[in-house]
Amino acid sequence: MTKKIVFISFVIIFTFTLTILAIAEEKKTAFSMRDWMEKDNGFKTKLVNEFISVAKKNGVLIRLPVEYYVKEIDLLIQNSINNGNEHALDNSWAISFKTIAAMEGDWDNGKDKLLFAQELMGSELFKQFIKMYPDKYEKLFKQSKDINK
Repeated sequence: MTKKIVFISFVIIFTFTLTILAIAEEKKTAFSMRDWMEKDNGFKTKLVNEFISVAKKNGVLIRLPVEYYVKEIDLLIQNSINNGNEHALDNSWAISFKTIAAMEGDWDNGKDKLLFAQELMGSELFKQFIKMYPDKYEKLFKQSKDINK
C-alpha cells in the first residue's frame, strides 16, 4: 500500500470517526469545520485561544501554540477537500481540535495520554494514526511509560 493510499484512508477514517463522535454526543455542532474555513486568521486565532482558555478552566492544559492549531486545522480541511471528502467539513470543529491535541499528546487532563488518545479516536482511527504518524505514536507511548513507572 502506498503512503498516499494509507494517508487517504487515514483522512477518511479520521473524518468518519469525528462524525461518529459528534453523533455520539447527540449534538449538532454550533461551529463546524466548514464554518472555520470561512473565517479569517484573526478570528481563528481568537477562537483557538478562547478554546484553550475554557479547557484550562476545566482542568485541561494545552501547551502548543495557538498558531500550531490554526495551521493543523487548516491542513485537515485542505486534505479533506483534496481527497473529495467534503462531508467532513460538517464535522465539529471542537472535536477535531480535541483529536488533534490528543494525537500530539497536548490534551493534558491528567490521564494517560496514550490511553486517552486511544479512547477518543477508537481502535480503527488509532491504528491508522500509528501507521501514519509513528513518531507521534512513539511520543505518546514514551509519555505513557513515564506515567506508569
